[in-house]
Amino acid sequence: MDDMVWDDTVQDLVHKDTLGIAETPVPTPKYGVIKPKKTGGHKRKREHSRQPTSGSDSVSESERLPKKKKRLDKDQDHTQVIGRDKEEREDRKRRKEKRRRDKREKEERKRERREKKEKERERERREEREKERREEREKERERERKEEREKERERQRKEEREKGRERQRREKERERQQRAGGEKERQKEDRQRARDTEVSDDRKNRNKERDSEQTMKAGGEKSRVGDGTNAGGGEKGRDEKNIRPGKDQKDKGKGKEVVKS
Repeated sequence: MDDMVWDDTVQDLVHKDTLGIAETPVPTPKYGVIKPKKTGGHKRKREHSRQPTSGSDSVSESERLPKKKKRLDKDQDHTQVIGRDKEEREDRKRRKEKRRRDKREKEERKRERREKKEKERERERREEREKERREEREKERERERKEEREKERERQRKEEREKGRERQRREKERERQQRAGGEKERQKEDRQRARDTEVSDDRKNRNKERDSEQTMKAGGEKSRVGDGTNAGGGEKGRDEKNIRPGKDQKDKGKGKEVVKS
């Protein structure tokens, strides 16, 4: 059995002698086993035939070798095979188109999600900017209101100062008028008092003259009616006659020389 080897040409075990293989061993190369050079390009590799251990373990050539495309039999319809190939091509084309379409749809969905996220971020940024602008406007309005309140308070203080100065001015004017009115009143009272004094002096003088005249008349009547003497009123009458007219005129004019209005 050791002398039997597998022959690919006849696909069977043959004896070494028939193949011309010498009994002497082949010397090994000095630098090891020489391997064949690798050729470029792709080549289909065939499965090497293995040595069967027994007849029952033998494998047919169709199972060992890769499957080739079946050739048309003589009795097989050529158009049927062509139609099947066309359907396969169409099916492959449809699957390819479906893959492309699915890929485009996937990319489109990704793009839509990306755009949606971008729009959402833009909306958030816009809302944030709008919020900042609103806060800034609110601060500006609050600052303006504060300035207006300060101006209003300053205006009120100014008005109060003006009113205070006006009150002081009116108070001074009233005091001045009161002083002037008091002076006029005093002058008026003085004039009235002077007039009253003058009238009183005139009345006194008139009364005095009337009394003097009555006394003189009474004295004269007594002297004529009496016993030839001047008793009872002669002295008085004589005294009245002896009054100096210049002195009486001077006393009578005293009241008029006091105050001249």
